[in-house]
Amino acid sequence: MSQSDQILAESRFLECPIRDSLNQLVIDLLDKLSGEQPLLTFLRLLIGESGRFLELAQTFVRNFEQLNLEKLSYLLAQHPDLHVTDPEITARLFVGSIVHYYSIIREILPLDRDRFVNGLLDLIVGEN
Repeated sequence: MSQSDQILAESRFLECPIRDSLNQLVIDLLDKLSGEQPLLTFLRLLIGESGRFLELAQTFVRNFEQLNLEKLSYLLAQHPDLHVTDPEITARLFVGSIVHYYSIIREILPLDRDRFVNGLLDLIVGEN
């Protein structure tokens, strides 16, 4: 199934409190990335070379990232506990923060994973 278990299986995502759903999604994505060194290497290469190889970045975005962002945007828009003005922007910030944390911050400027997750969720759904 994957794609973070189809974004936590739509019905489960929508039935749980939004903070719990997003927390599980972040943890699942970080766990998946931590076991995928080739994916991490690819992401770093893609980020670093996207200026020179724009078609490569466009292909990745069209065939992978856009599908995930659309699904996450839909779920954020439909969740009864979350009221965001622009679910697409929220989804992009959410995914972009995770990629940034995992591909750059985690090794260069260490930041505790739980602190990162809690801070990201605080921004999206508010503080506990």
